[in-house]
Amino acid sequence: MAVSVSNITPTRNQAAYLEQTIRSVLTQVWPGLEYVIVDGASTDGTVEILRRYGDRLRWISEPDRGQADAINKGIRITRGEIVAYLNSDDFYELDAVRRVVEVFESDPGVDLVYGDCYYQDDRQGIRKVERSKPATAEDLLRVGNVIGQPAAFFRRQALERAGLFDERYTFALDFDMWVRLLRGGRARHLPVPLATFRVHAESKTVTQQARATEELLDILARHGGRRWSPLYMRSQLSRLLTLERIHGLSRTHPQLYRLGKRLLFAMTGVPQRLA
Repeated sequence: MAVSVSNITPTRNQAAYLEQTIRSVLTQVWPGLEYVIVDGASTDGTVEILRRYGDRLRWISEPDRGQADAINKGIRITRGEIVAYLNSDDFYELDAVRRVVEVFESDPGVDLVYGDCYYQDDRQGIRKVERSKPATAEDLLRVGNVIGQPAAFFRRQALERAGLFDERYTFALDFDMWVRLLRGGRARHLPVPLATFRVHAESKTVTQQARATEELLDILARHGGRRWSPLYMRSQLSRLLTLERIHGLSRTHPQLYRLGKRLLFAMTGVPQRLA
């Protein structure tokens, strides 16, 4: 019998991107793939899109407490041995699910399997491969989130041990989950692109970088991340650069701001992109 797989898409008011996400899941060649979309009471035509797919997927549309709550709802109503969530502005590459399941089947002791991602910036017309790296919980707490979320799949058994997604987090909920899964668990990196991570003007990590940084620092503190690690230093520098007095230079003197930012990161030896 084939390993059962459940995929969950949390969404709210992303009708412009949702159909590409849905098609990328439904075209995966895997028997009995379970697909649930959890919509947070969208008002932009999302429900009309979902209705068109009939019984090819399950969906609910109701108010929620945010992305983590939506994912957790999906986890509770699905039954797959392997679980993944795909945000409604990202999409899978062909055959991603089969590739991942083959790794799980060949290595019964692995809890998390993840591949590489295409990084697609709709604002600048950029599409390139972002390579992930093999990682342990300690690696993540030292250098940052090297796991591309859209390309990550995990065992339900490991999830039951680690607990559901933490609703305190809006931006770094995946990072927190990977650390918890790998505390006592093991990951495998599949060095091929499995999904596309899309960045656009409405992306939450674009519009609210300061809050994302605060969440990273909180997760580091909760999980015993070391001060002066590359991730800690990067987060503190990002916090400094988002202060209004300093960030204002990005609008009034953009070249000076970019130069100062590069120099600041270079002086500390911390790469600006660690994930």
